[in-house]
Amino acid sequence: MKKLVFTLTLFLIVNFSFYVAVAQVGVLKNSEEEKTKEQGYYYAFTEATKMYLLGDFRAALNLYMECLRYRPESQAASFQVSLIYLKSGDLDNAKTFAKRAYSGDLKNEWYGKSLAQIYEMDMQLDSALLIYKAIDATGEDGTNLQFMIASIYERLNKPEDAMVYLDSIENKIGFTREVAVSKSRVYNMLNHRTKAVNELYKALKISSEDYIVLGMIAEHYRNIAESDSAYKYYRRAISFNAENANVYLSYGEFLLEQRMFDSAKVVFIKFVDNDAIDNSLKARYFYSLVQEPALFKLARPVLDTTVSLFYSLQPKDIRVKSLYSDLQYRLGNYRKAADALLSILDEDDNNNVVWEQLLLCLNFLGELDSILFYGESTMARFNNRPLAFMVTGSAYYQKKEYYKSASVLEKGLLLTDNDALIFEFQVLLAECYNSLSEYVKAEDFFKRALAIEKENPAINNNYAYFLAVQEKELTDAKKMSKLSLQKDPDSSVYLDTYGWILFKQDKERRALKYLQKALAKGGNESAEILDHYGDVLHSLGKDDLAKEAWENALRYADVDLQQRINEKLKLVGGLTEAL
Repeated sequence: MKKLVFTLTLFLIVNFSFYVAVAQVGVLKNSEEEKTKEQGYYYAFTEATKMYLLGDFRAALNLYMECLRYRPESQAASFQVSLIYLKSGDLDNAKTFAKRAYSGDLKNEWYGKSLAQIYEMDMQLDSALLIYKAIDATGEDGTNLQFMIASIYERLNKPEDAMVYLDSIENKIGFTREVAVSKSRVYNMLNHRTKAVNELYKALKISSEDYIVLGMIAEHYRNIAESDSAYKYYRRAISFNAENANVYLSYGEFLLEQRMFDSAKVVFIKFVDNDAIDNSLKARYFYSLVQEPALFKLARPVLDTTVSLFYSLQPKDIRVKSLYSDLQYRLGNYRKAADALLSILDEDDNNNVVWEQLLLCLNFLGELDSILFYGESTMARFNNRPLAFMVTGSAYYQKKEYYKSASVLEKGLLLTDNDALIFEFQVLLAECYNSLSEYVKAEDFFKRALAIEKENPAINNNYAYFLAVQEKELTDAKKMSKLSLQKDPDSSVYLDTYGWILFKQDKERRALKYLQKALAKGGNESAEILDHYGDVLHSLGKDDLAKEAWENALRYADVDLQQRINEKLKLVGGLTEAL
């Protein structure tokens, strides 16, 4: 069931309920039972309408539903039930009862308009259009309904049909600002740019200070890249209405497009600092800039400054905190984002999205202990959401607590049917079980992950390396490793894997070439690659070079690898303890 939250401006007047109810009272049957039902219906309807007017919609809904038990065919009760569901954002039920009302009385334009409005909200524009046109055919509603029909044709991308209705309106009532603005939009849809702007110029003759028309003219010149004219009309629009958010924002975006970043920053700062503009509107606009990639790219030069100012002016507004944290996350400022998210949790710790975003920030910061602290809390609070299990399990893996990691990841895997998440869980579980020397389980997860993303270079590389270490299925391992290299031929990790497979196939000289390439591509600071390089050199009888490679590897190796390398160095007369 769809649940939409919005503010409705209803054109329907509650007092008509009484009129409709009275109109429905037919000739009563003489039986006492029918009289009792009729009295019960009328009493319930009267009480329901009182509750509606008092704002007690739950009580009103129950009473109107009682009316329908007395008289299931009542269009008036169905209509009122529909209005209550509409106010709560329950479009499905609103639509169901609006249909019952309208189908019972197709001549009632109130019922028709209400149902059409619901269809519009639910983006069933063709259905809304049919009802509006049926009502318009009666000729009783004037031009208001024709404006609505023209608007729906615009939204359906049928500008020719919209223009037919707009011409009809103009023929009836003459030229008006509303007609001109609507025609301008439709002419733009038809790519008749000159006709579009001429309509706006005609509208401007009615009021030369109409900032909306001025803004539309500015946008016209902005769209055809006549920046000087656009700048002129934007300045005029703002001079006549400095409080209008749309003018500010359109002008600011124009300046950004012109790469006039300092000027754009001034406009957006004024927008943020303007107390006459609602903060929720400011937050929604900045959210659109942060979330939409194209807009984010356009506005990035001014976003940090303006949103940070907004945050400093509204430090206790959770919407602004959330906006600020989202922006800092997008900008890669994970510490700032995490601090803002923690501030949100101080006020509201029941939002799972905030907890999850905090974990992602901490993951980027590499703060493993913090991940485990907040991750355990997140998993306990929201034990049916997989992301916290993923991040927490990964942190346990990085801390080499493989049993805990596997346990957390196995639980998280059961919580998702999303292939992308399943793949990530399986890759991590494969690595966990490999580290635990549970090779059968490890291979099973490698295969399952590969089945989801057959062309993924990382899983092909990791599985190929696993097989090389196990010294099994080396032909298949080589194919997978080659696929990874084709995807990213400059990856030192992939070059190392391919070289290591060749080494396991006793192709030391070819292996040496690939390991040398791996070192040249950044692997010269990788303990594992340097260790492999030393092994190949040793196999080729080049112990002095092997010793040098292993000693370099010790500089980057963890304790376990240091011990293994020292054992090798003993064989060639090198170091006997870790550096």
